[in-house]
Amino acid sequence: MNAQPTTSTRRRITRRITLVAATAICSSALTFGASTPAHAADPVLIDTDHVVVRDRENTANSITADAYAHLRDGTIQVGLSSTLVRSTSSPGCLAARVIFTYADGATSRVTSPRLCKVFGTYLSRPSFSSDRSRHVVRYAVQLLTSTDPTADLFVIAGSTHFVGDAPDSLGTATRLDHDTHLVTMPGSYGRQDTMFQGSTDYFLQKHEVTSAGFTWFNARARVTGTLTWSDLITGTEAYLSVHWTYADGSTSSTISAKVVRGSLPSRTITLTSSSSKHVVAVTMAVYSNQAGLGSVSNGSRGRFGDLTTS
Repeated sequence: MNAQPTTSTRRRITRRITLVAATAICSSALTFGASTPAHAADPVLIDTDHVVVRDRENTANSITADAYAHLRDGTIQVGLSSTLVRSTSSPGCLAARVIFTYADGATSRVTSPRLCKVFGTYLSRPSFSSDRSRHVVRYAVQLLTSTDPTADLFVIAGSTHFVGDAPDSLGTATRLDHDTHLVTMPGSYGRQDTMFQGSTDYFLQKHEVTSAGFTWFNARARVTGTLTWSDLITGTEAYLSVHWTYADGSTSSTISAKVVRGSLPSRTITLTSSSSKHVVAVTMAVYSNQAGLGSVSNGSRGRFGDLTTS
């Protein structure tokens, strides 16, 4: 295995764009970092949504909420802070409900207290929280009405939201986010030649089933794409290096098989983060033995959701 070259300055980059400078991708090749609790550095903000649900027949009846999905204590949890408003002309009662769907297929429901004409109540600020022991993959916000404080509630409006946001997220454990990558290498005549083109999918994978039958999941990332040699670049071989960042603050690196000038100019690459940690970011670059000195490409970075610590 070739020794990995070093680079100078790490710069902040956003997903779906290429870097303007080479980043230090591989501080430790192939091996994962020391084992530490997967949630030691929580919480990590995965996603935010501003939700507005209105009664179509009386738009003054509404719920407005700010929703936050965090990776906290080892699970993806969702909390909502909301304002529920009942029109002064609306008869009966109004309530709000949030239905959380989890990676294991289970659901939970949280329903607010009712605002009722008979009580003279028109505004409240209910909050909603998911089950902290499970990973949320999507949630539905509903507006409900009833004829009186004890009658059955009926849904009059609602909306569904995915952790990670559609279309990048499918709202299931199989895909909660998706990033695209284009990694280029300086070639002849000042042009940038594509060396790797692919994507990263973020998903939840079963990690452990307890004696009580409860399933723990870990957030993982899978990089797939095509690594291609360019004859406009000097040297004879190149490989993709992927640097994983985890929720506990640890990092690790994985390198792909090589492409070789002439004999193996292209190959499909699939690399996956650790199965025992929650991944939150992915950085990658292509390394080659260009000019016999070693060369690093421009890089690309992806992140799970909004990736903002709080």
